[in-house]
Amino acid sequence: MSSAPPVAVPSTLHRVVHRSLPVDGLRGAAIALVVLFHATVVWPTAERPPLGSLGALFQGGNIAVSTFYVISGYLVTKRMLAASTRSRVWGPLVYLEQRTVRIALQVWVLLVAVLLAWRLDPTDTTSSDATIRSVLAAATFTFNTYVRDHALAARADIGPLYFLSIDVQFFVVAALVVVALARRRRLLVGIAVVALVATFWWRWQLYLDEGWFRAALTTTARMDGLLAGAAAAALLQGRPTPTWLRRHATALAGSGLLLLAGVLLSCVFVGIDGYFGLQGVVTTLAATALVVGLANGASVDGPGSRVLSWRPLVVLGQASLTVFLWHMPVFQLVRRHAGGWDTLPRLLVTAVVLGAVVVVVHRAVAPVAEAVVRRVFGSRRLSRLAGGDPRPTASLPGEASGEPAGRDR
Repeated sequence: MSSAPPVAVPSTLHRVVHRSLPVDGLRGAAIALVVLFHATVVWPTAERPPLGSLGALFQGGNIAVSTFYVISGYLVTKRMLAASTRSRVWGPLVYLEQRTVRIALQVWVLLVAVLLAWRLDPTDTTSSDATIRSVLAAATFTFNTYVRDHALAARADIGPLYFLSIDVQFFVVAALVVVALARRRRLLVGIAVVALVATFWWRWQLYLDEGWFRAALTTTARMDGLLAGAAAAALLQGRPTPTWLRRHATALAGSGLLLLAGVLLSCVFVGIDGYFGLQGVVTTLAATALVVGLANGASVDGPGSRVLSWRPLVVLGQASLTVFLWHMPVFQLVRRHAGGWDTLPRLLVTAVVLGAVVVVVHRAVAPVAEAVVRRVFGSRRLSRLAGGDPRPTASLPGEASGEPAGRDR
């Protein structure tokens, strides 16, 4: 098997180790879909020319969210299981705490900025009660339930943070399950698979009974990607990669990527109801096949790996947490101040402002958050419990996606 030349990581990105370029590229593609999905705020559908099949790129937000959840479920569960070999109880819990602190620090910086903008910008007319309650819910990772129950009151500029709330809520429970069942791996896999099937069914029923909005914001209806990734990790972590998987990893990754592309194209023909039914099931299974193939021997020269290792996608994936956190506040700010402009100037201003914010925040905030995590969890004992390195190793947009160093590989 030949090896592709390494892709240089720009100096604007804080240093990480053991990155998987295709997984970062997958994150980059996913965050691009999220941004395009929310671009309606500054580029309304009525202002767009007929796009035909390209219109799918503006409708793939749910596909991207499911992909992010599969990546998180797989990588975070792997690290929790690896940490459990060092300390059955404290290993997974310390790792989860380390990860949650890293996420929270960057979320809280965003929320402080939102509060300052609300105070200083006269065009932001959101009420004091709605702002304070929205910020508190986002800061405590309960924003999905707040938005679900107070849709008209929640702040729109931090609306996408429901994604992080669902993720954190899931892994609080998952960590406890790992603590209890890490040494009973078959039972752990079985529970994850049964819960996955139940989630598919429950999401469709909730959609039929209460509509897409509640189904989209209820943790138990949106955790299918997290469960699928967790089930794959529980099946494979700590064991030699099965021969059949090594042999067919490239084909598995390529098939998953093609299926995801097909599902994305189907958004042109299928409405939101499709995602809560068959389209959502296929999305989760295809993303799982892609992630498992990439993580277990897919050739770097395979078509899937080569596409996802494209440098712009990799760089975007490595900065995707910053993009995810800040794109909607920027969109809403531009809408308030430039909503009456012509389309092209408005879009150019949006792109410039978002690009500048991402570069500044990624240079200034992300490294500080990593430094705080290293300081808090940098003792030899805590580092060993969490997996040997307090730097980012898995999960959400922007975090490193490779294997932990040393014997965990």
